[in-house]
Amino acid sequence: MERVIVTGASGFVGGRLAALLSSRGFDVAVPCRATSRTDCMPDGCAVSRIEFLRPSSLEGVMQGASAVYHVAGAVAASSQEGFDVANAAVTRSLVAARDACAPDATFVYLSSQSASGPGGGGPITAYGRSKLLAEMVVKRSRNWVIVRPPVVFGPGDESLGPLFRIAARGFLPFPARRGCGFSMIQVDDLAEMLAALQDCPKALGSVLEPSYGRVFSWGEFRSLLQEASGVGILPVPVPPPLVRMAGLVSETIGTFSGRCHVFDRQKAGEFLAVGWSASGQAAVERATGWRPSGDPGAALRQAWEYYNPGRVRTAGPAPAGPGKPQ
Repeated sequence: MERVIVTGASGFVGGRLAALLSSRGFDVAVPCRATSRTDCMPDGCAVSRIEFLRPSSLEGVMQGASAVYHVAGAVAASSQEGFDVANAAVTRSLVAARDACAPDATFVYLSSQSASGPGGGGPITAYGRSKLLAEMVVKRSRNWVIVRPPVVFGPGDESLGPLFRIAARGFLPFPARRGCGFSMIQVDDLAEMLAALQDCPKALGSVLEPSYGRVFSWGEFRSLLQEASGVGILPVPVPPPLVRMAGLVSETIGTFSGRCHVFDRQKAGEFLAVGWSASGQAAVERATGWRPSGDPGAALRQAWEYYNPGRVRTAGPAPAGPGKPQ
């Protein structure tokens, strides 16, 4: 039985990937920290407690692996140093363990579009800078593939849950800036693409950006949500200063509560940025043959039903909803 390593199996993307690989007959090892929850780990996976910053603690897990999927990472931290340790230093440790114990294994690193930044001009957040630093570590090794997904959505991701639940109340706040938009991919599609990489020699040494192949404006996203749910959704444009203020408020709450919030002033800057791209999908198809399994509307409907059970209208066309797409 072929052995693969998946970090981050207790998380949104890592859990989907580990479950998919296990269902296909792989021996899936899921190393995790001593503080990680194990009750949400996919069935059939071998769980081991390790210290990620000590390569020697990973040697037993790495032995005999044909692929290492490094999906774990921090999306919230109190400082640039915190992000760098969680995302770049841990990646360096995993690469070192792979090189020592399974040098022929494919190392797949799940980065983020935040590492390239809007328009490919470089990261504009501490998170994005830490992911780019981790990419630099990976590129100094061998047999690697870096994957930079855009917005990943689907059932089970609580970071986007508030957006879907607000929309279920009939309105959708969004940045009131012309040209604002984002690319996206559904989590199960991303897991399928990741699982295929160990059998795609053309992908080695590549930075891949899977997506639906287009950038969605907030107006288009609202229309897709209306069609998916059958619920009329009022667009609520939020001026850029208020978006930044929301980031500051979230930061302040985090400071006094001792918790690190995902949304801050830097993340607000990503929301307001113009120039996010989806042009990398063509390269993904050439290297792997992979493309999304369905249309984004159907995928959004699945997510809507998860976040808003029982709040989908199936009879008749979706109402137009007041306002024009922005």
